[in-house]
Amino acid sequence: RALRQALALAEGERDERHELSREWRARVDTAEDALEAQQRSTYAVTGDLARQYRQMRDQLGTRVASLEADNARLTAALEDKEQELQASRKETRETRAAGRTEVHALERRCEEMAHEFSQMLDETLERMAAKISAQAGLEGFER
Repeated sequence: RALRQALALAEGERDERHELSREWRARVDTAEDALEAQQRSTYAVTGDLARQYRQMRDQLGTRVASLEADNARLTAALEDKEQELQASRKETRETRAAGRTEVHALERRCEEMAHEFSQMLDETLERMAAKISAQAGLEGFER
């Protein structure tokens, strides 16, 4: 009987250990399943982040290329406008210089014409004075 009790006690302990072992196995399986689910989720998030990163990198690369092209185009346009401005300034300087030259030439011509007119007027006045003197001299004889 004692042997049977010891055997029954040993079987009870063995069954209890098997039950505990099953519970621990179930806990381990649950933890492994949770870990696998977490890993899948992590891989999915990592994959999504990698995809977003590549997409953003491509978009930024395209944007940078576009901005560089715009910058080159605007730089060329600016250089063209600067050249046009310099040409316009040169033309303005030349036009002003030509205008000043023409004004000086016209001023000289006006001075020459005024001098000629003054000479003509002097000559005319001298002739008129001579005629008047001659007439005054003739009138003196007639009286």
